[in-house]
Amino acid sequence: MSHRTQILEKIEQAMKSACEQTELFTDAKSEPIAAEYLFTVEVAKAIAELNAPPGDPYIIRVERDADTFAKDCLRPSARGEGDGFRRKMILRKSRPDVGRSGRVDVTVYADELNSGYWGYQPVCAIEVKGFDPAKRLVLEDLRRNLCFLRVTGDTGESVLEFTVFAAFHSYKRTTDRWVAVHENEIRQRYKGWINDLGDLSDIKVDVQAIRVSLDQQGTITCGIDYDEIDISTKHHIVGAIVVMSRALVSPSQGLGGDSI
Repeated sequence: MSHRTQILEKIEQAMKSACEQTELFTDAKSEPIAAEYLFTVEVAKAIAELNAPPGDPYIIRVERDADTFAKDCLRPSARGEGDGFRRKMILRKSRPDVGRSGRVDVTVYADELNSGYWGYQPVCAIEVKGFDPAKRLVLEDLRRNLCFLRVTGDTGESVLEFTVFAAFHSYKRTTDRWVAVHENEIRQRYKGWINDLGDLSDIKVDVQAIRVSLDQQGTITCGIDYDEIDISTKHHIVGAIVVMSRALVSPSQGLGGDSI
């Protein structure tokens, strides 16, 4: 199973787990979680479940400095022009510019044999948001993810395989008709926002709408003489996932989504 497939499955698992924590903390299943760091930690923990022993096959960094990660995306060394081993060795130097400093929520590294990269190389960058993030914030994360894929330096192009953006959207209407409407609306909304990123001819984009949690009936409390239904707990939580990779690379498909 490819890195992409495994990691996307774990992100979906983390989305569901993060929402389940809401009921654990507040006894309110439909209350949106406000803390992005909870989702961040759930993503890191879920991906870590793929390791046995710890750190194998994945090294997981939480809140990695963006400039450092961008440098990691370039090979530490490369051979210049010439014949065989007489070619000049070129070393990676300055950190590339990714437009926005700060930290990347989760980054994943792997030891890729015969890749020409020394040590653990970056596999993916994951940015997460809580519920109903503003368009501006979504685009800021997507633009920086693009920079990680497009970064170049003296030692060549980025080795990064793919990037992920994930966020939650919450709805109160829960009939089958509205469930379908909500999930389609999220796909179309993100496709529209992605158009603001400019020319993506070098990038493959997959937009996914994941059904994270759905309660169409409400909470039923069983009493001695009667049952009580609390309809305030009805909810439909949709996970938006945007996966980007370089168009020249043909990674295996992960969760089903719409390509742009």
